[in-house]
Amino acid sequence: MRNEQPLITPDGSRAPEPARTDSAAPGPPALGREEVQAIVSAAPTVTVIGDIMLDCWLHGRSSRLAREAPVAVVEQGSEVLSPGGAANTAMNLAALGARVRMVGVIGDDESGRTVKDLLVDADVDVSGVLTSEQVATTKKTRIVVDDHILLRLDCLDDKDSAEGVSEPWLEELCSRARHALDGSAALVIADYGGAIHSAQLPERLAREARPALTVVDAHEPEQWKLLRPDVVTPNADEAERLVDASFRDDPRRVELAQRFAPAVREATNAEAAVITLDRDGSVSVDGTDDAHLTTAHPVPERQASGAGDTFVAGLTMALVAGLRLALAAEFAQMAADVAIRGEGTSLCTGDDLLQLVGGPRRTVLALGHFDPLSSEDRTFLTSARRLGDYLVVAVDRDAGEDGAALRSRMQLLNAHPSVDLVAEYAFSASEVIESLRPDVIAFDSSGTGPQIALPQTGGIPLVDVSSTRGPDPLRTGEPS
Repeated sequence: MRNEQPLITPDGSRAPEPARTDSAAPGPPALGREEVQAIVSAAPTVTVIGDIMLDCWLHGRSSRLAREAPVAVVEQGSEVLSPGGAANTAMNLAALGARVRMVGVIGDDESGRTVKDLLVDADVDVSGVLTSEQVATTKKTRIVVDDHILLRLDCLDDKDSAEGVSEPWLEELCSRARHALDGSAALVIADYGGAIHSAQLPERLAREARPALTVVDAHEPEQWKLLRPDVVTPNADEAERLVDASFRDDPRRVELAQRFAPAVREATNAEAAVITLDRDGSVSVDGTDDAHLTTAHPVPERQASGAGDTFVAGLTMALVAGLRLALAAEFAQMAADVAIRGEGTSLCTGDDLLQLVGGPRRTVLALGHFDPLSSEDRTFLTSARRLGDYLVVAVDRDAGEDGAALRSRMQLLNAHPSVDLVAEYAFSASEVIESLRPDVIAFDSSGTGPQIALPQTGGIPLVDVSSTRGPDPLRTGEPS
């Protein structure tokens, strides 16, 4: 055993002894494809209450300095708008398969309308979003030149914060939160120090019935201690302030975070704490004060915007699915590692994680005419996609049908978010099956979806999706 010197805090006192590390096996616990598939297929209802922001990424190029000052002249190119703050947490939950209810406040301004529309486009329920003239929607604009952020410009809420916590405003927000929480499997607090932070929500929510899981991701997580959260997720800066210590720049910061994690849990009245350490992964401590460390796979900081939101979304999804804290932290770390490899505000999908864990991809084949593409057909395709990882739709071509009409049908099918590939067949569906060799073939016996004469499958399972709009029920066999 190493003879280590005691770690000393800035005030000269000795740091607490480290939490016990979960080290029954070397390396992180394994998350296989089955576990990942179970998490991203669970589709829990999750309510996010937090500060809604808009992220703007302006991409341009620069080759000269301005005459009036030694600053770069940027020729503006593309603009990308993304939900930020709590809205990014909601986007990541939705991308991982959750049914998300967003509760928060936006200003009666262009940024507020834009971020609300983007959430709607991602199938996030925004009925809990309050529009108020008493606040302004925060917008963060990053100017990117040659893949590097040159400048960030924050348009913040400069209105009187006392107005933002007026009683009618607070009552309406609490009413919407109460409605959203009804039937939710989890509550995520995403407090960025904005309007939600200044409102007296903790006291009100502490008196309300809440889901079985409450996760607090806040700049000042102790403000939410009345909720007795199941998990708090401070970053290094937030954890330092909670325990009045400094370790973010210490080469031993992982060990120091491990030592202080139980104190973070106590300060926030939480059952468990997960301290996120960006490039160094995370430290999680549960009610037994056993610590677990995850390992990050960092990339340049310019790409890491919003990775903490992705981590919280992944952690919530895994905990709702029943994973213990250590495994849930591993799943969250995987999601964050995937997200920071993208550009702009981070996002990780269930498909991203399934590809990461590898293993064979389960291919689903759906056959039909799809003319016209009805709402029942769309429901059928969504259900068929849930049977595997890759949905191929084979379209039956009419005798004498011209190419333009066929292409129109195929384009409509290809635009459906559940469809990965569209192909045509004119003669034998059995030939399509033999060529593709899918893992399963989806059909609908209810009479509402596409009606086809079931082909011989060569032993490939047939799955009736009319009985799969719930759990994933396989029914095998040849057609009669």
